[in-house]
Amino acid sequence: MYNLSGDEMSIFAQRLRDLRLQKGLKQSEIAEKLNISFKTLSAYETGRAQPSMDMLERIAAFFNVSVDYLLGLSDLPKESVKLDLRYIPVYNGVCAGNAGVYPEGSVVIDHIPIPEHSKGKFGVRVYGDSMEPEIHDGDYVVVDPEVQYNNGDKIVVVLEDPFPCAFVKVYKPQDHVVLLYSTNPKYEPIVLNRPLNVRIVGKVVALFRKY
Repeated sequence: MYNLSGDEMSIFAQRLRDLRLQKGLKQSEIAEKLNISFKTLSAYETGRAQPSMDMLERIAAFFNVSVDYLLGLSDLPKESVKLDLRYIPVYNGVCAGNAGVYPEGSVVIDHIPIPEHSKGKFGVRVYGDSMEPEIHDGDYVVVDPEVQYNNGDKIVVVLEDPFPCAFVKVYKPQDHVVLLYSTNPKYEPIVLNRPLNVRIVGKVVALFRKY
């Protein structure tokens, strides 16, 4: 099931919060009704975590709105919109950790559907846990090499030394170095000296997870 783009995440977080406040409910009360933790609901409302499609449907049912409304695909609470889809190839794959041999990136292991007019040229399978809690081992990141990436964006980058290894990391340029951060705090950032002797494959524009 296709996970949320950045825009969808932002709209979902805002609409979830607005719907909760309209009902005059606390986060703990909604969390209890949905059978999830307070921490998880808080992460949904701040855009730090993505709900599964099953959870989206449960939230929509609780508030008596459509999933499309939650994602900003419709501004009418009960109106659903049919999406046109296109399929992109998924390659194998990138490391989310700080070490490990880069799996063969030229092998297509899957094809996945994404909205027709959304960004994304191909997907890459993720290995490891350094991008938890947002990106899990086995997830696919959707990558677009034509989209400009900026400070704080997630990118796929290939390091050639001492052996080819690809990572999905948060891009943080500094004056004399570039830091590649993990979202899992147990991993130290990768420090790259300028000029960069790496290949930046592209910006991560979405996430795809199979359930």
